[in-house]
Amino acid sequence: MDMRRWVGNSLLMPEDSTVVIEMQFGRGKGTKTLYGNYGQLLGGLRLAGFDPIEVTPKKWKDYFGLDSTKEKSVALAAEMFDGAAGLTHDEAEALLLAEYGRQVHA
Repeated sequence: MDMRRWVGNSLLMPEDSTVVIEMQFGRGKGTKTLYGNYGQLLGGLRLAGFDPIEVTPKKWKDYFGLDSTKEKSVALAAEMFDGAAGLTHDEAEALLLAEYGRQVHA
């Protein structure tokens, strides 16, 4: 089994999936670890045959008319997705980033 098929099966992703990932920016403590983990994730995806599309937080948030207010992201995700009430800010933004990718890059 090739790497792309194995990763796709492991992540329950069809082989023709589009991968959209938020670009990471860091300052201060932990930046080296952040960039190291981010680089490993990108490298793993590329080794598996995916071509991840990197977008800045500003780009996908502007698409939905959002700013950095956490409550707005949570409210929008709850409005857009049935059963999304009670999500954390991180979970809401993950859903919104995936929806951005579906609408813009699929």
